[in-house]
Amino acid sequence: MPTPNEQLFVNKMKADGWEVHQNGFPDFLCVKDGKIIIVEVKATRRERLSQQQFTMMRLLQSLGIETYRWSPDGELSKELLKPKPIKPMKARGTDKRNKEVMKYDSNTKRARNAEIAFLRKLQPELSLEEIGKRYGISAERVRQIIAKEHRQIVRS
Repeated sequence: MPTPNEQLFVNKMKADGWEVHQNGFPDFLCVKDGKIIIVEVKATRRERLSQQQFTMMRLLQSLGIETYRWSPDGELSKELLKPKPIKPMKARGTDKRNKEVMKYDSNTKRARNAEIAFLRKLQPELSLEEIGKRYGISAERVRQIIAKEHRQIVRS
């Protein structure tokens, strides 16, 4: 059941001739005259996307898909309003160059892993090595992430 703000958005888009599908993440996929746009609905134009929403919208943009945010007090906007940055947590110990080792916090890591699995699904021609280079991880780690994400999808 859509929220009142989401229902306002659906009514407006349908009135403009768009076919509207509610996926849940991102909120809506809209189709009109062979064009597809992705829309995330927020309560106000100042409300920020979550880290996971922002990561997914940026990934979709990198694949050439138009992404927008919408709120009742604004119109469709390409401005995503970056989420507050999540600072990496410091791990104990040092690397070989005697520098601090940093770890992602769990929310950022989950978003990155979902992005890697989604990228592999959308661009199967990319090798595990190429994906690993993009994220600074090994091809074996990419394979493990994809397998884990697949297991989570199958379970749900």
